[in-house]
Amino acid sequence: MIKLIGCALIFFSMCGTGYAASCASRREITEAEALLQFVRYICARISYFKEPLPDIYSDFKNDTLSSCGFLNILIETGWEKALGCVSVGNDIKEISLNLARSLGKSSADEQVRECEYCISLLENNLDALKAAYPAKKKVYQSLGVTAGLMSVIIII
Repeated sequence: MIKLIGCALIFFSMCGTGYAASCASRREITEAEALLQFVRYICARISYFKEPLPDIYSDFKNDTLSSCGFLNILIETGWEKALGCVSVGNDIKEISLNLARSLGKSSADEQVRECEYCISLLENNLDALKAAYPAKKKVYQSLGVTAGLMSVIIII
């Protein structure tokens, strides 16, 4: 009886691990979409109002970026530490960091061009993430179930 309970626990924990991995992949897409929305917001505020960056950062509201702590850390310490809070890939982080390094160091028109370039790169990366998500989700969940079944078979 204890052996069966142990097998069930192992199986369900492996399935849960696969499900958690697929949720992390979905969270990456959600946070990448939020970063894209943030860059679009920055571009619009620079383009139309020519506002200072601290005001733009503090006025932006987004539940996804707030819940992971990105917006608070961005206002307090800057982009590098703030990007550590989001679970996006290194390529998206690098694109965002390159934009951050160019903001506030040139004319408004040049900053808008940098933002637009960053937006196009982020959109391309986001499209790739969205295209790969269904396959990743299926693989993570299948691996969880398979690993759970293999563990149960070995124990039995």
